[in-house]
Amino acid sequence: MRQLNNDDPWEHQSYRTENEQGDFKEELIRFYENDPSRDKLYCMVLNRALPRFECKAAHLYPYRAAKELHKIRLDKSEINNPRNGLLLAAKIEEAFAEKEVCFVWNSFNFEFLFYVLNPARLKLQICSDSSQTFGDRHNKALRLPLLPQGTILGPEHPLYRAQVPEQSQQLRYPKVLPFRRVLGYHARAAFKKAYEKKWIQKGDYDAFQDYMALSDKALDAQTLLDGLNSGKSAAEE
Repeated sequence: MRQLNNDDPWEHQSYRTENEQGDFKEELIRFYENDPSRDKLYCMVLNRALPRFECKAAHLYPYRAAKELHKIRLDKSEINNPRNGLLLAAKIEEAFAEKEVCFVWNSFNFEFLFYVLNPARLKLQICSDSSQTFGDRHNKALRLPLLPQGTILGPEHPLYRAQVPEQSQQLRYPKVLPFRRVLGYHARAAFKKAYEKKWIQKGDYDAFQDYMALSDKALDAQTLLDGLNSGKSAAEE
């Protein structure tokens, strides 16, 4: 039997009843405005409508590891927050749980990019309703509802401190975001596994670590400012 790594929440398997998972899925549909028709949903990586049963409600931080959320400064009650989930094709959800893919925040374009780290996945078809492979979606943006071009973000928006007013006329900011700190934590674990499995070279791993260190500094500064200005705990990212 495989030994569990207590520092890696993705070593936990999540067990939820069908009703519990169905409730979470409905929350994600509302939050991400993802309801093209009665019988279909958009996979947020494929950016394509799939039969509802093929689109899974994926917990980003595993449900069974909720008590460990404090490690990234989130309360365990956030486990069913829709920001802790995405609607994904089943094979993408599986690859995410196995840390063979991840999402990396692009702070220039304010988007998450889908990264395929296991080269064995690249040529695999994602689902029967689409001819697209994992390789086709590599380095493509996660589908999120967008605000109108030129919108100036208010203080309630997670990107309020990160917006660049002089660029706002050219940008369309995401209306909502999954938890950046959860996806960042997962990306670190995924890149570490990729390096250990020799899926990526040391130079790529070091470059990723440097990028994430800069990203963390910006995120920590932003959350500290938000907490000081609002008087609330900094658990918004």
